[in-house]
Amino acid sequence: MQDRPTSSELLQVARDALVQDLLPEITGEKRYVALMVANALAILGRDLESDAAFLKKEMKRLQGLLGTSLPEVEGHDALRAEVERLNRQLVAKIRAGAFDEPEAACPRLQAHLLATTHEKLATSNPKALRKQNGV
Repeated sequence: MQDRPTSSELLQVARDALVQDLLPEITGEKRYVALMVANALAILGRDLESDAAFLKKEMKRLQGLLGTSLPEVEGHDALRAEVERLNRQLVAKIRAGAFDEPEAACPRLQAHLLATTHEKLATSNPKALRKQNGV
């Protein structure tokens, strides 16, 4: 694996070339398609940069909610699989009524869900997040 350019940097160069060099020459329906491609490249670039960090944060929050200990997780795919497993456990606990008492667990669950949504928006649609925050 190369150190430079990183996958994120390559995506940024490709997006920049599309937006700056090709998009001005494209008209009609093809322009809309090119804009969608540019947006997808931007989302993918942000996702590559932030996904592992957000997954680790989500895993820690889930472990706190579920009362589980931190396993040693190596690699991105293993981390994603662990977060998915913990989310399935959380869903089962919610269905079983574990978070029905508002004074104890419910605020922690709400905080987790808000943080997770915020992290996902930071990657998929940061403009919407800025609008929500009044920026």
